[in-house]
Amino acid sequence: VVAAVVAGVVGAGVTHALTAGEEDVPRMDFGTGLALGPAFFSLTGFVVGVMWIDTLAAEVVGIVSLLAALLALPPSLVGLTLLAWGSSLGDFFGNPAIARRGHASTALTACFAGPLFNMLLSLALGFSAYFAKEHTHSMAVR
Repeated sequence: VVAAVVAGVVGAGVTHALTAGEEDVPRMDFGTGLALGPAFFSLTGFVVGVMWIDTLAAEVVGIVSLLAALLALPPSLVGLTLLAWGSSLGDFFGNPAIARRGHASTALTACFAGPLFNMLLSLALGFSAYFAKEHTHSMAVR
C-alpha cells in the first residue's frame, strides 16, 4: 500500500509539472499532429484506478483471511458474507432515499424485489450452466 501511495504521489507530481500554468490538458502531439495529451492522461488515470482497485482488493482479502483465521471460520463463509453485505449496500442507502422522496411503496417493494431478482437470476444462470454441462433437462431434488 505504501508503494502505491508513493507511486501515486510521484505520478501526481509529474502531472503537475507537465501541466503547471495551463488551463487545458496539453496537446503533447510529439510531432504527429494528433492531440495525444488527453488520451495519455485518460489512459494513465484508468491504469492508476485499476492499480488502486487491485491494491485495495488484495488488502480486503488479507483482512478477511485474518478475520476468518481469528474466528476459526472457513474463509469462504466470511468472504461470501462480506460479498452479500457489499451487494446490499446499494439497497441499504437507496431504498430510504426513495422513501424520503415520497415513494414509500416503491421503496418497500424494492426491499423485496431486488434480492429476489438477484436470487432468481443467479439460480437460473447456475442451473442453466449445469444443465448445459451435463446435457440434461431435469434434476432430481433430494
